[in-house]
Amino acid sequence: MSERRRRYLIYGAATALSIALFAAMDFGVAQVCKTACSAVWSMDHVKKFRIADEIYHHGLAPNVTVVDDWGGRHYPLATNSLGFKDATPRDVPLKSDRRRFLFIGDSFTEGQGVPWEESLTGRIADGLAPAGIEVLNAAVSSYAPGIFYSKLRHFIGERGLTVERVFALIDMSDIYDEAYLYNLTEDGRS
Repeated sequence: MSERRRRYLIYGAATALSIALFAAMDFGVAQVCKTACSAVWSMDHVKKFRIADEIYHHGLAPNVTVVDDWGGRHYPLATNSLGFKDATPRDVPLKSDRRRFLFIGDSFTEGQGVPWEESLTGRIADGLAPAGIEVLNAAVSSYAPGIFYSKLRHFIGERGLTVERVFALIDMSDIYDEAYLYNLTEDGRS
């Protein structure tokens, strides 16, 4: 056997062995991640806290603490007893003697992708806390004005949530969402 042919066989065998080892390691890591990671990052995970709602289309589950993923960034997300994004899970009574401001909007107002303290409403809450004002964040990604109406009607009109002010933050994507994605029924449901 010539020296050249022997070199080709060695390089070929080394290449085949490298590919086989890479494939085996990839398969092994995939099996471990399938077991360990799927509970954290699968759609089943998201469905546990981003939920459908028969009155206002979709929302957040009450009293959860999870790690969410948005744009490749992992961040903590907590909701209170009303299913509103909050600093931590906590009981929020419907009636309160405290001054309350309620914010509603889409992903920007929800603060998707950032922890509570870095979100718009979290920063407003921090700034208004010394004045004794409680901030509630009813916003959820992909909301539009019809859903604002349904959710506010449900919490304030039907359940009796007391608030002093409501701030509805609308952006350009809400126009499309309102026109093409959501329909308000005659009984005020989205």
